[in-house]
Amino acid sequence: MCAMLRLPGVGTVPGVEITAFHEGLSVHILGYGFDPLNEKLQEQLAAVRRCHDAGVQALVVSLRKIGSRLRPEPASTEEAETCNEGPLPVEDAIALIHLAGGRAFLAHPLETQPDVQQLEVLVAELKASGMDGIEAIYPSYDEGTRSALLALARKHHLLVAAGTDFHDPTVPALSERAIEMPTQLWRAFRNGLNRPASQEDGPGHPAPETPHRPRWRNFIVRIVLPTLMAVGLFIGTIFALIIPQFESKMLGMKRDMIRELTTSAWSILAEYDKEQREGRYTLEQAQTFARERIQFLRYGTEGKDYFWITDMHPRMVMHPYRPELDGTDLTNFTDTRGQRIFVEFAELVRKKKQGYVEYVWQWKDDPQREAEKESFIKGFEPWGWVIGTGIYMGDVQQEISRISRTVINASIGISAIMAMLLLFVAQQSMRFERQRFSAQEALREWNERYRSLVEAATEGTAMLLDGRCTFANRTLLDMLGYSEQEFGLLDLDDLMPPDAVARLREGTEAGADAPTVEADLQRKDGGRVPCIVTMNPIDLAGQRGWILLVKDVQRHTEMVDAIDPMLRRAGRPSDNVPAGILRVAATRRGNLVEANPSARQILGISEDARLNAHRLAEFFEAPDEIEEMLQALEDDSTAVSRTLHLRRSAGTASVVNLTAVPARKSSDDEMRYFDILMLDVTEQAKLETATRRQIAKLETSLLFLHEPVVGFLRELVTCPLDTPATRVAVLMNRRESSAVLITSESGDAVGIVTDRDLRERILARELDPAMPIFKVMTSPVITVSQSALVYEALLAMEEHDIQHVAVVDEAGVPVGMLLNKELLQFPRYGASVLTREISQASTVEEVAANRERLPALVASLLDGGSRSRNITRVITSISDAVGQRLVELALQQLGPPPARFCFVVLGSEGREEQTLVTDQDNAIIYEDLPPDQAQVAADYFARLGTLVCDWLAQAGYRYCPGGFMAKNPAWCKPLAAWKDNFTRWITKPEPQELMEFSIFFDLRAVHGNRELANELRQFIQQTMQDYPSFYPQFALSCLQHKPPPTGLLAKLVTAGGEQARQLNMKDAMVPIVSFARLYALRHAVHETNTVDRLDTLAEQHILTATTHEEIVLAYDHLMQLRLKHHVAGLRDHQTPTNVIPLKVLTPLEQAMIRETFTHVATIQKKISYDFLGGT
Repeated sequence: MCAMLRLPGVGTVPGVEITAFHEGLSVHILGYGFDPLNEKLQEQLAAVRRCHDAGVQALVVSLRKIGSRLRPEPASTEEAETCNEGPLPVEDAIALIHLAGGRAFLAHPLETQPDVQQLEVLVAELKASGMDGIEAIYPSYDEGTRSALLALARKHHLLVAAGTDFHDPTVPALSERAIEMPTQLWRAFRNGLNRPASQEDGPGHPAPETPHRPRWRNFIVRIVLPTLMAVGLFIGTIFALIIPQFESKMLGMKRDMIRELTTSAWSILAEYDKEQREGRYTLEQAQTFARERIQFLRYGTEGKDYFWITDMHPRMVMHPYRPELDGTDLTNFTDTRGQRIFVEFAELVRKKKQGYVEYVWQWKDDPQREAEKESFIKGFEPWGWVIGTGIYMGDVQQEISRISRTVINASIGISAIMAMLLLFVAQQSMRFERQRFSAQEALREWNERYRSLVEAATEGTAMLLDGRCTFANRTLLDMLGYSEQEFGLLDLDDLMPPDAVARLREGTEAGADAPTVEADLQRKDGGRVPCIVTMNPIDLAGQRGWILLVKDVQRHTEMVDAIDPMLRRAGRPSDNVPAGILRVAATRRGNLVEANPSARQILGISEDARLNAHRLAEFFEAPDEIEEMLQALEDDSTAVSRTLHLRRSAGTASVVNLTAVPARKSSDDEMRYFDILMLDVTEQAKLETATRRQIAKLETSLLFLHEPVVGFLRELVTCPLDTPATRVAVLMNRRESSAVLITSESGDAVGIVTDRDLRERILARELDPAMPIFKVMTSPVITVSQSALVYEALLAMEEHDIQHVAVVDEAGVPVGMLLNKELLQFPRYGASVLTREISQASTVEEVAANRERLPALVASLLDGGSRSRNITRVITSISDAVGQRLVELALQQLGPPPARFCFVVLGSEGREEQTLVTDQDNAIIYEDLPPDQAQVAADYFARLGTLVCDWLAQAGYRYCPGGFMAKNPAWCKPLAAWKDNFTRWITKPEPQELMEFSIFFDLRAVHGNRELANELRQFIQQTMQDYPSFYPQFALSCLQHKPPPTGLLAKLVTAGGEQARQLNMKDAMVPIVSFARLYALRHAVHETNTVDRLDTLAEQHILTATTHEEIVLAYDHLMQLRLKHHVAGLRDHQTPTNVIPLKVLTPLEQAMIRETFTHVATIQKKISYDFLGGT
């Protein structure tokens, strides 16, 4: 029955029937609208049930004690169970119902007093005792009887109730399940229940102020205490045993970690020591290489933890964050506690070879902060070095605290679950099972009801079934002042004026989708709320109904008032920067409630579209960012600002800035809405992106400042102290030097004289030109080490306002001179100068000689920290310059070409991502000619292709093993032949055709008529549109390049032989390159560079920001490692390759490679889902 009462469209009113007595007459009193959970009512009804079988009315005992005629103290158990105090007076029954907040009615009046005149006397007496109404509508009463009873009720100003008095379907006259009640009487009855109960609880029967004390003792002893004991024991175990043991193990794990890391770094020293003993390096070279390699090793979540090296003296050999200590004596160096830490390191190594030391040191790369640290150190006996690394105790404690909090939260959750389980075991019974079943049924019905509301409403919302109010959300209840129970008893006519109801119904009957009216809704307190009401028809479980959407007109003003301060802070937007104003509901995804025209325009919502059908999060590329912003706003209750990307279906990119504040009347109001100011900042974002790209391009041009000065030394010119000035001038002129070092008898440099000194200090003052040079020299000599970088030399010159600086070796002996004028010009190793010199070369040999300087430039860029994409662009630009110049030299030798042509580069050079290990991939496209000229052109361009490819090989670019070169007739064709090639590759995508397509699709023109290349690319795109079946085949070929298994790095190998345990970096990068090529082809992206392709795909929202960032980071990491390996091979005087032995990779590098391959596997899954249906 309870489940049936919870069905949609069924309203309920609590009711009870109590038998009482009035002057010896048995009277049945009906109670309606009371609180069924009222403790006093429950207690007295329970007493009636206990005494019913004994045929007594023990309820009198307790009821009399709540009246003024009896004592106010509660009855004892003995008194309550005596059941011998006599019948229950009717005035006490009425008082009990009033006490519980209900209304009292005389049930079936004519059954109580058949005589109408006597009945009127009885009604008047009961009215005086506080009775509120009579049951005038009863199944056995005919119309005449009902009319007489209704007149009696009107005479005494009583409410009217209706009832069936149902007992059992088999009982005559008491088997009716329902009875109709006139609407006017029902509304009077309902409104009477909604008003406060009468305070006239009978003469001299005031309601008691002290409620009966609940009986909690048995519950606490039997349920609460065992539960608390179990939970306390569990939590005590967590804090007393598990967490202390965990902290101990965590610290031990951290100590083990730094020991293993130090051992790994120590093995690098051992490796170079072995190679030095085998004669590959001198001791100085081996130590230098080992020091440099360890200097850049990093680990930890921030990548800032490091290794350091001292010797046994102790002196600092290398410290990455304290370079000022390198080479210094550390004997007296102490930490803030006075501990001579480096002396302790050396003593520990002498005694135990290795061990742990605690001390205080600067916080990672922050010299202003110090923290406690524990390091593991290990001696390297062959070189007398001590190497170590450490953990900051603050880091360890922070991690322990974080995990401890997690454990504590988990223990609390487990404790709560244990408590619920114990309560469940203690209280399980059939009654509980029946209640649980009813709750499940009710939950199902309410879920259905809730879904209907959510689909249609974000403001005030109500659901009506068959004209009755069945449900309302909290917003509407608060707006009108009703409780849920009270609202369930209302009709639509109770909420709105009749004319507004009529207009809504006329709209629905006329077939309007969602008729809307403006109306003042009736509040419970009699006030009115101006609203806009929209009615939407629904069908719920076969019942016809409506959803009312109620929008408070007053809230629009409140919203403007809330947004106005934000507009003042942001400045009033100009016409070309639209400002959108939104109000969204305080839900997880932000249901739209209000939006001005600018906000609709920014979000792409038409003026006639319904806002409540949308969520703010659905308009953005990353919906979770909107959810995070709204959650932060709800947590902090202060303004929150975010800059996010809008999702556009047309592929255009839009960036908006959102500033949100909570919308509430006071700080105590419950948060229901957020007001948001939205500004379109797309153009500003594009400008910032262009600025960042320009900075990245300038970065390469400035990296020459990080090259060592040893590459720019001028020959050193010296002379003794007593050399005449005239002879010094002659010496400077003969040696073409602008400065001379003055040396003492022992050979030490004691001064310097420049040509400017000769002019200003001798000639301008008309002094004797034969005077000794020491009289006009500048002393002391400003010097820099030969290991210094260019920018350090320039800083020294600027600091001392000089134009020359001497360069000295490690012993302090001058080895050369640097000139400010030459350093401020781009050096001969700069990419721009190298490109210019190649373009001005007059012979193939000169081109090749200039190209040989490329590895040194790449090494300098890599050491200077340049990004891999900039380095590959430098390499490609120089390769382009070589190709362009060689084509020009070939044209000079062969004569003018017979037709327009274009020399294109393919593969890695076409993508502008060449490395130092590369071969040729090129082709020639020439225009179509008449048949009589075709053979002449073919012969000419065949000779041109052969000549250029042979010269490229001479310049250091190996022949392509697959023959993809312009010297191959298959790759030197007219435009029409190339179109035929692509048509065949696209329409018949066999493995060989797909490989050739992949190579040629990355084409880029470097010389000649670029319109031929552009025309061919346009033809490719058009053909692809006609053959969409090519994409799945091309996607399958891309998936053939699988990343190595991420779980076992040892398996990143080529099986067997000498190539076992090696990683081919070129093959490892193929999946990323193929991914970018595939999506660029599918979405007509014209860029050829892999990173540029990924950037464009992200700007068009084809890739999410997260996916784009992960792929680019993976690509950059692999390319950086590849270039680093190439440069290391050159420094070891070996031919660089793309194959890296796993033994040279540090554990940190191996971990980063595994993470990179995880991202590669993810993007290949995306290919599978996007092109192959998830297969």
